[in-house]
Amino acid sequence: MAESTAPRELHPLEVKVLLQYKQADVISQARLAADLGYNTGQVNQALSWLSAKGFVEETARASRVLYEITDFGRESLLKGTYEQRIVDLVAAQGALGLPDIAKGLGIEAKDVGSAFGSLSKDKILSMDAEKRASLAPGGKEALAPRQSSLRSLLERAAKGPLDEGALKPDEKELAASQAKKRGAAGSLFRLVEREEVSYAMTAEGSSAASALKKVGATGEEAGALTTEMLKTGAWQTVQFRRYNIDVPPTRVPLGRGNPYCSFLARLKELGEAPGDYAETATEVQRRRELVTRDPVTIASTMAAAEGSAYGAY
Repeated sequence: MAESTAPRELHPLEVKVLLQYKQADVISQARLAADLGYNTGQVNQALSWLSAKGFVEETARASRVLYEITDFGRESLLKGTYEQRIVDLVAAQGALGLPDIAKGLGIEAKDVGSAFGSLSKDKILSMDAEKRASLAPGGKEALAPRQSSLRSLLERAAKGPLDEGALKPDEKELAASQAKKRGAAGSLFRLVEREEVSYAMTAEGSSAASALKKVGATGEEAGALTTEMLKTGAWQTVQFRRYNIDVPPTRVPLGRGNPYCSFLARLKELGEAPGDYAETATEVQRRRELVTRDPVTIASTMAAAEGSAYGAY
């Protein structure tokens, strides 16, 4: 890449990447986001452009499983999980029917039923003879370790997605039991599968970076002249991106006239009302010429005239 054309050919997103890293560095989506503050779209676009130009090349590809906290998870972190709230209510008020628990906590009956089923399976709650949920012996103490671990996961997930590979076996099992890949609105976590690609700068990319440094490119060049720049005079010191005026503009498809409207307009020009037909002098001459020809030619020509919006032969 020629030194004089480096700023012209590269987008600021690409320039910043080339100036930030060296050939020995591992370039990943997460690293670009952390080092340059790029969002997901900017990361993908920059890497795509640089890869197409041969300035970076793929070195590794790996799949990752992440657990992201949902809105319901954030609510549970603030108020407590349904299981914890149900156990606390039953411990404080004694045995209660499931409808009474739903009313007391403001939770939908189906969610209370689902939570009770899980608590009953773990022998934390049980159903008495009067069909009321009651606390099993030692039930509250049995729930504490699980809720403590779950709260720890929620607190960590609130700061950023949890990487399954970084979780302990028991944490991984707990997170998986509370996560869904689709329809996760009612779950504490959302399961996200991502394929992460690692890149390395090529020799061509290193040469491009050197050329950029020589011409003083920073990636902070302005892309447009704004009103504020004109008011403050900042345009005099701001470095602008160069534009290639040889790039063909986007083709704008033009509208087309309605044939029937054009036909009516032509009739008005002839001074005739719609429904009547008047021949021009040229058409009369052409009709007379056709009459002198053989019948086959006349028939085919008349048929073509009948199918024309203008009635022309």
